Amino acid sequence: MLQPQPIRSDHEVQRDVTDTLQGDVRVDETSLNVQVKGGVVHLRGAVPSLFQKSMARQLVERIKGVNEVINELQVTPVEERSDAILKEDIEGALKRDAFIDERGITVEAKHGVVTLSGAISSYTERAAAEDVARLVVGVKEVINHLVVAPPPVA
Repeated sequence: MLQPQPIRSDHEVQRDVTDTLQGDVRVDETSLNVQVKGGVVHLRGAVPSLFQKSMARQLVERIKGVNEVINELQVTPVEERSDAILKEDIEGALKRDAFIDERGITVEAKHGVVTLSGAISSYTERAAAEDVARLVVGVKEVINHLVVAPPPVA
């Protein structure tokens, strides 16, 4: 029979969150502020990429005693890239991905915020397209309006 886990104090959770973020090379934690109240973790500050913002959330969600993560991290890219270049880079990355049929996807970028729209054939493909866009340097946010629609019957 499983024994219930003892309740962890906010101080213990905050220490573990800070240690985890400092110990992971995928997140630049130098500008992060972590606050914990009642097991709810607030992440504030700035990171250079959307990937790091997402990774910080994923790392913190796995810590014992964390009930919720409120991710208020701002993405401030080290290098500003034009929307046209972001669009081009994302379209190229979608074309290279073996799990994505990019022909049904439209990419728009405005001030670093990328919107994906169109129709694709599976939820796996939808998630993969969003992941590809998040990894492009300079992307601040991804809005995924992709609709899953079965392919037309021939």
